[in-house]
Amino acid sequence: MARRVLAARRFRLLLLFLSLAARLPAHATEPAPGTCADSAIPAERQKEAHELLHRVSDGPFYKELVRRRGTPATCRISADETNLTLIYEFRGNARLVAKSNSSIEYSQQRMELTGLTQARAMALLKANEKHSWGAKGCGINWIRPDEEQPGKEPGSREVVYRGSSCNCQGRLVYTKNVVVALVSSSAC
Repeated sequence: MARRVLAARRFRLLLLFLSLAARLPAHATEPAPGTCADSAIPAERQKEAHELLHRVSDGPFYKELVRRRGTPATCRISADETNLTLIYEFRGNARLVAKSNSSIEYSQQRMELTGLTQARAMALLKANEKHSWGAKGCGINWIRPDEEQPGKEPGSREVVYRGSSCNCQGRLVYTKNVVVALVSSSAC
């Protein structure tokens, strides 16, 4: 008799736990965006790596990718002599690559995602400028691009918008007439 009562209590507790877990928002059960496998980041660069993870995962590029593709499938962070490199990979060949070099105040984020309209891509670049530089941004003239140049991949082109502070810029990368990547960078 006591075993049946104990088994019934355990079963009720298990059902209660499962019903509570089912009510949690999806993001509450997913790994935190700052959780990322590192490739032996030196101790003296751990703080910089943590700041990069936080800055990128709090930014509009990352949030847009999570909204469209869900949580990252993989996350890697590594360091070489000069740069920290953070790579998030998402479903559907979407990815976010961020590079940082604090000694020259260099930063770059490249978001690769298909299905963006030009208007949404521009809105994301502008939001990333404000996220990185504050409400006034870094002086990028979003009305007219500074230049248009062939891209690195065959059949691609890049439209470049430049700012007045720290060589900041935003880029739209097209393959044919389709936006395939956004790049935001600066170096002081």
